[in-house]
Order: sequence, then structure tokens, then C-alpha cells
Amino acid sequence: MKRIYKYELEITDSQVIEMPIRADILSVQVQYGSPCIWVLVDDDLVKEPRTILTFGAWNAVLGVNKFIGTYQVESGQLVFHVFEPINEKEEVDK
Repeated sequence: MKRIYKYELEITDSQVIEMPIRADILSVQVQYGSPCIWVLVDDDLVKEPRTILTFGAWNAVLGVNKFIGTYQVESGQLVFHVFEPINEKEEVDK
């Protein structure tokens, strides 16, 4: 069954979140002061680790990454951009 799950993000360079395989990350926003991603999942599928990268504004973005979204905290004083690394081999095979 497909559902939309929310996963809270840490404000850190890299983190791993377990979510069902083929989950589709829809959005990133701040809710109640915490950054979160909303993900369309099939909760009947097994879970896999997914790496989420966060870069501050003006920081170098390393690697080949899929952009998820941008969020602000501290009344807009801090701006962060969220990405997921792309496995280049998988992208070539598509």
C-alpha cells in the first residue's frame, strides 16, 4: 500500500535513513522548527538505507547528487540545501 511518510532530518552533512525500496522523496520543509522530508513509499516493500546530504548556503556541493529541496531555520538566517547522492552506474543503465 502506498503512503506518505515523514522523516525528520538532522542538520548534519550526511545521514542515512531507512525507507522502503523505490521510495520517492517528494518534499523538504521545516515543521515545528525541525527539517523533514516527505516520502511516497510502498510500505509492503523491504527497507533500504538512503543517504541524505545537507549543504549550507555557499558551501561546495561535492559529488553527483539529486536535488531534493531547500529549507531555512533560525528565521531564515540559516539556509540548507538537501541532496541525495546519485549512483552514476545506475543512472547510465536507465
